[in-house]
Amino acid sequence: MIDLLVVAGFIGLTVQAFIGLSFFISCVWEKEKRASVVALLQFVVMMTMLAGFIFFAMTDFFHTPMGKSILIFSYVGLISAAILLLRRSGHNSGALKGTKGLIVGEVKQHDEREIVFARNRSLPQGSEQFEIFYKAHPEYREYDDKRRQMGGPLGRIGTIDSPNADINNAMMFASLSMPMYLGEPSITHPDRHPALKNKLGVEQLRLLANEAVNQRRKMTPCQRPILTP
Repeated sequence: MIDLLVVAGFIGLTVQAFIGLSFFISCVWEKEKRASVVALLQFVVMMTMLAGFIFFAMTDFFHTPMGKSILIFSYVGLISAAILLLRRSGHNSGALKGTKGLIVGEVKQHDEREIVFARNRSLPQGSEQFEIFYKAHPEYREYDDKRRQMGGPLGRIGTIDSPNADINNAMMFASLSMPMYLGEPSITHPDRHPALKNKLGVEQLRLLANEAVNQRRKMTPCQRPILTP
């Protein structure tokens, strides 16, 4: 019985080391330096575990009372983890409803325009949205005016994203309008963000979105950026 467990452990650790090696090779092939370092360290740990297991198996350590206990408890732990991680549970009806499934009691919609970044970025001075917000929240007016005199919080937008600045800027500017659409007590339809300077129309935004999709298709999985709309 112990010999069978030792053979199964050897096969499992060998397969694990092979997977680690293949991951390391793929990272090197894709020229990802940081991922390659992490994959190499992971592979070294896997090989160390395999070498240690072989050493103890060759010295008949697993046939000693302590070795048998370690081997058996290791398998019990692995089997228990597999059962917990792989078993199928019933459907969570609350989760299937999305945020509605988490609602307990009365829910009041938060005015996202009150967020300090939204006030500084998404409320163009002199606009209808600007006047509506500060009429409802005059307590923010004095502080926000002082903050605006210091300039915007982002510096020159898109510098870090070069040469794909236009694509990422289009997605970022689209998200800046969300506080206006979600805000209360007055719902307004905001104009285009002033940073766009009338350069990007709706059709151009669609073209930029398509261009972004095409560029992502050409990239390897490790090179693809995470773009948040």
